[in-house]
Amino acid sequence: MRTRLIALFFGLLFAAGSAQAADTRWIHIFVQDGPDEEIRLNVPINLVRAVLPLIDEDEISNGRIVIDDHDIPVEVLRQVWEEVRDIEEGEFVKVDTPDEDVRISKKGSELLITVLDSKEESEVTVRLHESIIAALLSSDRENELDLLAALDALDAEMRGDLVNVQEEGTVVRIWVDDTNEGN
Repeated sequence: MRTRLIALFFGLLFAAGSAQAADTRWIHIFVQDGPDEEIRLNVPINLVRAVLPLIDEDEISNGRIVIDDHDIPVEVLRQVWEEVRDIEEGEFVKVDTPDEDVRISKKGSELLITVLDSKEESEVTVRLHESIIAALLSSDRENELDLLAALDALDAEMRGDLVNVQEEGTVVRIWVDDTNEGN
């Protein structure tokens, strides 16, 4: 499945050519899994926006993702977000255990999540603008997330790193910028 998705993105990227406008934002994904496997995706957000409504697989359809049979219903996520959105800037969740440290904080209009796991020797950092979270949760349907709205907010609000994962032998980085080169 992963190989098919990668091939699809590269094919679409090739089809898009270099005709993208100078103000096009790009989503970059870099994955290094051990010394011999490296994946780099550099995709214009406009292309993702055009292709996303065409995907009709399981829970993803028409640019939206349906969340059924999961531990946390979307309505609960919306209620939690309503509370988090109004919290002042600063750290509001801090969990320290012998094996894991979790931090959730707000800095300006960004939500920052950091998980350090000493047992697994991993570090995960997620950084999102609050408009992206609000857009993702904006669907008027009960158990649905609006990926297209979140993508529009991502395009408008975010530059720089979104996700960084470092685990034993594996690195994942997802970021947004104005260039077609994922350096």
